[in-house]
Amino acid sequence: MKKIISITLCAIMLLAIIAIMPVATSAEEENAYYIDNINGDDSNDGKTPETAWKNLTKVNSSPAFKPGDKILLKRGSVWTGQYLFPKGSGAEGNPIIIDAYGEGPLPVLNGNGLSIGLSMGTVVYFNNQSYITIRNLEITNAPDLDMTKHNKTNRGAIYPNASSLVKGITIENCYIHHIAAYDEAGIANTYASSVRFWGSGWTGKYADITIRNNTLYEIGHNGIDVNGGGVGTNIVIENNYIDIVGGNGITVGSTKGAIVQNNIVNKALTYIPSWQSAFWPFGTDDSVFQYNAAMNTQRLMDSKGYDADYQCRRSVFQYNYSYNNNGGFMHMCVEPTNWDGGFAYNDDTIVRYNISDSDKTFVFSMLGQMKNTQIYNNTIYMTGTTEIMLASTRSGYSTLVPTDTVFSNNIFYSDSRNAGIRASSPNTWNTSGTNNMKFEFYNNLFYGTFVESTLTKVKQADTNTIEADPKFVNLPTNESRNTLDMSGYMLKEGSPALGTGKVIKDSGGRDFFGYAVSATEKPNIGAYNGPGVFASGETQKPDYTIPLKPTPYYSQTAAPNTTKITTNTTEITTSDTIENTTSDIIETTTFVTLKGDINGDGKVNGMDLLLMKQHILAVPDKEIEPDTSAFRAADMNDDSKINGMDLLLLKKKILL
Repeated sequence: MKKIISITLCAIMLLAIIAIMPVATSAEEENAYYIDNINGDDSNDGKTPETAWKNLTKVNSSPAFKPGDKILLKRGSVWTGQYLFPKGSGAEGNPIIIDAYGEGPLPVLNGNGLSIGLSMGTVVYFNNQSYITIRNLEITNAPDLDMTKHNKTNRGAIYPNASSLVKGITIENCYIHHIAAYDEAGIANTYASSVRFWGSGWTGKYADITIRNNTLYEIGHNGIDVNGGGVGTNIVIENNYIDIVGGNGITVGSTKGAIVQNNIVNKALTYIPSWQSAFWPFGTDDSVFQYNAAMNTQRLMDSKGYDADYQCRRSVFQYNYSYNNNGGFMHMCVEPTNWDGGFAYNDDTIVRYNISDSDKTFVFSMLGQMKNTQIYNNTIYMTGTTEIMLASTRSGYSTLVPTDTVFSNNIFYSDSRNAGIRASSPNTWNTSGTNNMKFEFYNNLFYGTFVESTLTKVKQADTNTIEADPKFVNLPTNESRNTLDMSGYMLKEGSPALGTGKVIKDSGGRDFFGYAVSATEKPNIGAYNGPGVFASGETQKPDYTIPLKPTPYYSQTAAPNTTKITTNTTEITTSDTIENTTSDIIETTTFVTLKGDINGDGKVNGMDLLLMKQHILAVPDKEIEPDTSAFRAADMNDDSKINGMDLLLLKKKILL
């Protein structure tokens, strides 16, 4: 059988703070300029690795680069307190490329606290320049590692500024971490994002922007912000991993048809007390958010996994996973007026085939005069004290309420102490009434503990309401969550949710798991549309692997002859050949090491941390011998060394 390795989310978090595996590049490239902070010299011509420049300032002061030129930074080099601001633009199909060369860890651009100034507080800066590709850089910008000390400070990593139309910018395979831009007042400072496309004078416009395969870690303010300035066409943000971010994870604004897919945002709103969420559009048309995971969003100010914000039309949220977000799964809202005092709107939002697991407060919440919101075929697993808030009105705006909101084919499984549905203003169910607020319910399934008045209202509104166990294959576990394995939410044979849904026009053609959804046949209820799974656990499902696997980056080559794998939630290394078994689980028989378990007691805790500190400080008789299981356990990033980076990784593992 096909070998399948499920990489645990915990392992992804730990590895996400390391940079990319070394990739050798050719010794010399045409139209290339080389920068080597170790052996370079600014008096050189920069045209070969042997005659490389030394400092970024040499690049900044050079004449404008031309289409097809390459600016290549030597792997293993570190530039501290400098920013990169090359001049010139590429051309469509022939960009200027900024990349790494040589072997070893990524080149490091350490802004060391750069703020404001010529580069607007960012380490890589452009000004009205188009068709540029940035890849394979490590970027950091903090005076120290405390993200909460640098209040109201503009700092970022990459900022292509614009006062007119900028096109064709690609940012890929970069490792961005420790960007100190904390704002304790919660002010949404547009110049405090790690990767930001937002014109400084509100006149900037962007199109043809791609941001992919990047790892962001410990970001003081926002992760990725793209404001298209009213143009915003062909915006793609995909395969990024963002772990611990002060404010938003990923936002798009003033765009048309933006695609945000296959991203993971963990622990948004870690620092900023502001009305923000992990993923959200603002002022956009036809945005699509799909195959993303939003987890552990902090605080309680919006604090959702996903947010369809105001001045948006036809936003689609599909095939996403949401877990343990303090504010809930999905927020949909609109202000009483727009920024110019005119009419505000949020129309035609679709939320379909998503899975929400243990989200807190309000699984769904709605605020303001939204129109025609379609919420269907979602699977909602509710724990703790959780509600579904249909609507809330702002003080002084009691007539501004949602209209034509439809819930169809959803599973609400409550393991909650007080699960309910409420609207904080006058409302009716399935008929237009006071304030013209209208909610419709069709073919939803409820199971578990709900406030009785909740189900009474739903059943009065929908005679097709089902109250029964949906018969999930398995309820979620920490193991399934860590591996992003949603197969437990598939349905067993005999489930009352099989084939009992309502046909919905233009429903996307597939479910969360990749099964087809017919335009004419009744679908299942919930996010799974496949056949019933046998009670024994065997299944008729296809070879299913959720596509939520942005790959984090390594700074060093893995230790010789070792292969990283995971079994369940335990990271191990082995120097033996990996043999397949009769199941789809890969097993190993020798040299198994639990990362961080230095004393070999089967646990990772403060005692292991003490042993690592003693080794790093060279305490007599406390050094960890090479080529031992203790050394392999302490070498958290497998670079054949034990140093401060391993100590940081071990601290993170203990805290998570």
